[in-house]
Amino acid sequence: MDHIAISDIEKSFKADKRILRIKDKHKIVCTTQEALAEEKSMVALACHGKGALMPLYRHTPKLGSKGQQAEAISHVLTTSDRVSIISGRAGTGKTTLMKEAVSMILNKGKRVFVVAPTAQASRGVLRDEGFSDAETVAKLLASSSLQKQLKRQVLWVDEAGLLGTKDMTALLRIVTEQDARLILSGDTRQHASVIRGDALRILNTVAGIKSAQVNRVYRQTCENYRKAVEAISRGQIKDGFDRLAVMGAVQSIEADKLADTLADDYMQALQAGKTVLAVSPTHDQGRAVTFAIRERLKESGKLNGCDKTVQRLINCNLTHAEKQDIRNIRIGAIIQFNQNQAQIKRGSRWEVTGTKNKALILRNDQGEIEEFCCEKKNNAFDVFRTENLPLAEGDQIVITRNGKDQDRKRLNNGQTFTVKRFDKNGSIIVTNTSSKVSYKLAENFGHFNHAYCVTSHSSQGKTCDAVFIAQPSATFAASDMKQFYVSVSRGREAVRIYTDDVQSLLDQVSHDGDRLSAIELTHSLKDGRPHAHIRRKRHAATIVNTISESPVSQPRIKHYEPKLTL
Repeated sequence: MDHIAISDIEKSFKADKRILRIKDKHKIVCTTQEALAEEKSMVALACHGKGALMPLYRHTPKLGSKGQQAEAISHVLTTSDRVSIISGRAGTGKTTLMKEAVSMILNKGKRVFVVAPTAQASRGVLRDEGFSDAETVAKLLASSSLQKQLKRQVLWVDEAGLLGTKDMTALLRIVTEQDARLILSGDTRQHASVIRGDALRILNTVAGIKSAQVNRVYRQTCENYRKAVEAISRGQIKDGFDRLAVMGAVQSIEADKLADTLADDYMQALQAGKTVLAVSPTHDQGRAVTFAIRERLKESGKLNGCDKTVQRLINCNLTHAEKQDIRNIRIGAIIQFNQNQAQIKRGSRWEVTGTKNKALILRNDQGEIEEFCCEKKNNAFDVFRTENLPLAEGDQIVITRNGKDQDRKRLNNGQTFTVKRFDKNGSIIVTNTSSKVSYKLAENFGHFNHAYCVTSHSSQGKTCDAVFIAQPSATFAASDMKQFYVSVSRGREAVRIYTDDVQSLLDQVSHDGDRLSAIELTHSLKDGRPHAHIRRKRHAATIVNTISESPVSQPRIKHYEPKLTL
């Protein structure tokens, strides 16, 4: 195997013309020409839609909503722009607002297509809230028939803050081609896309797409708790943190006692009839909390019988480049294919048993052997590692990948179930926690985990009575303002944060966690100023009090607008 010196890597990196380097004080920040071009295309498409349509309503109709919610509804009903944004903080009633806005749009003879970036948000939360046809963004992007149905209609994207620039650009192209409206509902203070680009924030701050703000929090029933969440949502972390401390919500505790203490409080809330969620920034800490909670559940008799050990699959989340190098794929890994390959069916799983030259040696459950060359194939496969998972009757589990049960019933990523029993064939019989519908999971289904303690990414969109947050110093590398805000805002009645270093936790979650866009970086380079000035302009295009406007008379907003040919 060839060895490459670090100096050669540095030389190649410096010589690569695709990489843009921006000096920001004492550090070098990098982006790529490809990322810059993608963002410029997205911004240009959004700007092209300004003033492009007649408003649905010339004047705001009579609304049942009041205050900021009414202003936000008025904004999307009376705007002449193709793209509009509703920025609503966690617990501000965005779903209630959405229902009334959709009703008003339907009254104008328009159809409203509702999508969200994740299966849990679309086929889970939105469908539970009455939007029975809600789908994922991925399905819309893959379906030309769905896209054609958008002709001169309305596309509403919930949890739009989770979209990256690639998917947002694709949506903008679709609504432009179909002469449709695009309403983006989300919160840039919560988690952004895992993949490249904070698209919603870029559209607001760079493209100048106006955002109707909904800031008043309704979720929290306790006034002090509500004010703490509101402060954190505004970026006033110390104020919010202090309010939580006064409530007794910040618990200073030794790291080795943290999981047990949280589990005791979890059980106390559960026995009081409350809905409960435990959250931690890292999977390692989450496993420790889960173990402690399951021990309490066994002691209380809520888990029946002995544990049955099953195998779960954990996505290695390899990048496109990493998949092409077989050195990144270990012996014993499981590969699941998302598209048909030569001699390999879509959806099939194969264990990596060895390598030959630059190919992987794969074996399936039937003992068939295939050679697979990653370098010559597309990346339509995922790589998983395995882990033993103890399960008992009464356990709560969460699905970690879209799929189907043994009766071909659909399973959505993020869906939660209760284990009812194991049948004689080893299948796991589970019940949907909301609909009570039963499903049969194969013993080797693999794509699930315990649902007792989740990451803040997985908790986004969830609501419970009490939320318990395990955040010791070992998790600080994964902690920031977004993570803290999402975690703290899940509860209605109570929140409790467990840490072994209160002051350092406050310092860590005071970092906003925003990723600067390629446009912002290169624009700051052009101005000769550090990028910090961009953040101070974050709300430059924000509507505080929305009013009905003529399609001709639009308020002028200063923003960066690249001159591109569409």
